[in-house]
Amino acid sequence: MTRVGIKVTSKGQVTLPKSIREKLNIKQGDELYVEFVDDQKLVIGLRPKSLRSNKKGGSIVAETAGLWKNDDIDPDYVDELRKASGRRLEELEDFS
Repeated sequence: MTRVGIKVTSKGQVTLPKSIREKLNIKQGDELYVEFVDDQKLVIGLRPKSLRSNKKGGSIVAETAGLWKNDDIDPDYVDELRKASGRRLEELEDFS
């Protein structure tokens, strides 16, 4: 395990050291998550790209809109698939 010290600014911001950003390939705009452990520890992780929003701020569900443009498919079925996908993404984000 690698441990580094990080200072918190007056605005509550922290800067990840360059060595860590390079090791994890963290780029500007990437999303991280913070997990609280044992009241005194934080675990910071990189959210998997598959769960991140796209550059325009949309979600995977929004990006798939229009893929089901077929008159043979019941629109209610498509809506239920999208809702189920959205629920699954939320579950995955809770564990990230």
